Amino acid sequence: MEEVEPTFNSTIHPFWEDIERAESYLVCCMYDEAASCSHSVLKSLLEIINSNNNNIHNHEIAECNDELDDMLESAGMAFVQSLNQLGRISEILKELKMLFGSVTAIPAHVFYTG
Repeated sequence: MEEVEPTFNSTIHPFWEDIERAESYLVCCMYDEAASCSHSVLKSLLEIINSNNNNIHNHEIAECNDELDDMLESAGMAFVQSLNQLGRISEILKELKMLFGSVTAIPAHVFYTG
């Protein structure tokens, strides 16, 4: 049986489930869980984006770029909202800078939610 290599698209698809889970935690006022889940998604997505994985072809990344942006925004908004609800407002920018590497790399929509 021939082994099929995972595509970039199949690698990022499961993250939508995790983002929905983080949003559900927010709705249920489970803010610690929402923060943890959304932080994990952000960290994993950014690792994928920043990696130079030879199994991922540049054209596959380009095709998924809009979806990646949407995922980063959604997970980022859930993260900001959960930290806000936890009263950790002063930590939001520091945490986002640690994840994204710089303020300019953070999607603008993430700031609109805070």
